[in-house]
Parts: sequence; structure tokens; C-alpha cells
Amino acid sequence: MEICLEPEFSSKTFHGNNSNNYDTYRRIQLKEGFKEIPVTQIMDAMAKMQEKVNELSDEVSEIKDEISGLEDRQDSLREQRAEIKSSNEGNQ
Repeated sequence: MEICLEPEFSSKTFHGNNSNNYDTYRRIQLKEGFKEIPVTQIMDAMAKMQEKVNELSDEVSEIKDEISGLEDRQDSLREQRAEIKSSNEGNQ
């Protein structure tokens, strides 16, 4: 946060009433604004992470549904194979 107070003003670089007003602005308002940046960045990062969590959760649900459908299909195919096998054994 101290970066917002750089460079230091001296009588050789910037002086007078305007320099005092600007220096006061930097030390009070600008520094407070810098304190808000990390909070804003953290909130943005958390929102993005929550969005990704929701996206992945939806994807996991879709994959579970797909697995369930494939397992049902597999059971159906096993039943068909058992019926065909029984039918073939009965014909012999």
C-alpha cells in the first residue's frame, strides 16, 4: 500500500500549497483506495472460483447421469444376451 505514497516529495521536487494539497490527498484518499483493491480482487477471485465450482458440479451431475444411462444400457444388453443364449440352448 505504501507504493501509492511514492515518490516522496521534497522542497526540490514539488513544493508549495499545491504540493501540500496533493500530498494530503495521497496520504488520505489515495491510500484508502489502495486498501480497497485487495478486498475487491479477493471478492472477484472468490466469485470466479464459485462460478467454476458450480460449473464443475453441473459437469459432474451430467457425467453421473451419463454413467447411469450407460449402466442401464449395459443391463439391458446383458438381459438380451441371456435371452438369446436361453433361446439358443432351448433350440438345441
